[in-house]
Amino acid sequence: MADLNPLERLQEEATCSICLVFFNDPVSLDCGHNFCRACIAQCWEGVGTDHDSVSCPQCRETFQQRNLRTNRQLANFVEIAKQLSVQTAGGTEGEAKCKEHGEIFKLFCKDDEAFICVICRESRDHRTHKVFPVGEAAEEYKEYLQTQMMTLKEKREDLMKYKLDGEKESLKWLEKTEAERQKIVLEFQKLRQFLEEQEQLLLTQLAKLEKEIVQRQGDSVTNLSKNISQLDNLICEIEGKYQQPVNEFLKDIKSTLSRCKTVHFKKPVFMPRDLTVQLSRSSQTNIYLQEALTKFKETLPFELRKGIRCFPSQSLSPPTSNEACRAANQQPREDICRGMTESWTSGFGAVGFSSMISGHALQKPGFPPRRHQNWNEGGFDWE
Repeated sequence: MADLNPLERLQEEATCSICLVFFNDPVSLDCGHNFCRACIAQCWEGVGTDHDSVSCPQCRETFQQRNLRTNRQLANFVEIAKQLSVQTAGGTEGEAKCKEHGEIFKLFCKDDEAFICVICRESRDHRTHKVFPVGEAAEEYKEYLQTQMMTLKEKREDLMKYKLDGEKESLKWLEKTEAERQKIVLEFQKLRQFLEEQEQLLLTQLAKLEKEIVQRQGDSVTNLSKNISQLDNLICEIEGKYQQPVNEFLKDIKSTLSRCKTVHFKKPVFMPRDLTVQLSRSSQTNIYLQEALTKFKETLPFELRKGIRCFPSQSLSPPTSNEACRAANQQPREDICRGMTESWTSGFGAVGFSSMISGHALQKPGFPPRRHQNWNEGGFDWE
């Protein structure tokens, strides 16, 4: 045992005397010897019951009880011995040995990219290969890796620059997108406000017409009620005449007959012609309004798509100047607005969308003539 080196002695101390391999879950007996738990259990397997006496396989000392104490320190010691054995088997540059010749690896074969010893160098497998001392080969590879590392760092810096530039560019376009979104929201708010105003004007005009119809109807009913009351009085007077004596009956008979002959009433007109014309024109206006809105809904998506196609392909590239930016942003919107105006013009006939906003009433060919009406002054003013 004195001839063994320290590592071999360490491995021997970490070896079970029964299985002759490193301890696995080591346990200690009362005599102080250590064994694998499974090994000592198998050794005592054929010895009666648990209360029968057993002996140590190594020193033959007898025990009345089977006391097995887990040896944690020995388990840690075994793990250390295993790690040292693995490192020794793999070897380091100074201690690794050739398994075939038992010589320390002092050379490195560049063709096979493997460590070899001086005996392997003269073998047929490596005789024609490029072989360098381990230290020289390491320095050469370090220089090569250093060059590669510098190239990779330069590429990484380029990528980082591209990344930052891309983030800035994306942020710039996101800001432009947000600005366009705000413009779209604002334009549609204006459109909704305009439509609501026109709706309110039409409803106000219709409410005035409704109020006038109710008033005219109330006047007619009042006149009819007055005439009915007069007739009731005359009828009561005539019925009273029938009850009078002859002398009284004939008295003032001429006056009674005259009043009966002079009773004349005109047939009431509940819906005058002027109101009928106004209601008819309002109904016709609604038809034109439906046609215009339908035309607008049909043409708006097309005009928007046509406006998008008006953008040149290079408009997505970063603007190089304020003039270029304005030219790229304003011209397509002008096309879109022009298309929307044309669509409204085609929907409303002679008077287009722009004329509606400026305060002109709707006009269709063949429609009854009317006086000029300012929309902002409230409703239509018919003749």
